[in-house]
Amino acid sequence: MFADVIIRSKYIFDGIGDKTFKGCIVIKAGTILNVYQDWDYGNWVNENTQILAYDDSFVMSGIHDDHVFFTGYLSQNAGLDLSETADPSEALEIIIKFIKNNSFSDKPIYAHGWDQSKWSKKPAVSLLDDLNYQGPICAIDSGRSYCWMNSNA
Repeated sequence: MFADVIIRSKYIFDGIGDKTFKGCIVIKAGTILNVYQDWDYGNWVNENTQILAYDDSFVMSGIHDDHVFFTGYLSQNAGLDLSETADPSEALEIIIKFIKNNSFSDKPIYAHGWDQSKWSKKPAVSLLDDLNYQGPICAIDSGRSYCWMNSNA
């Protein structure tokens, strides 16, 4: 079985040990198959494998590092304010307007404040994916317990 994506770095942190290591993360169909110490990924590569060389970047496999002190503030204040929206379609209008009014096409878009109790159900990832925006979109609800994201996020 060949990988779809291999991420390599000199600074991988897998949460098992307490130090980073030179290694690679092998991913197939969006699932991490393995994390290797060293760059010995040759058996996983074919002509369709994408190798992401984040050689000098810190990489954490399969987790989001939320251990910073500004995340509480960030989740309540960053980006677009969706607190007055009554449903996902109103939120999408705000996001679409923001995309149209900015010249970038792949920068992260952050939003906050939408209220799950006002919306009839949790919003689907597909609603954001259907925007065909190349960058990540991340919208945290007002209770900071759910994050509506596109697949790029």
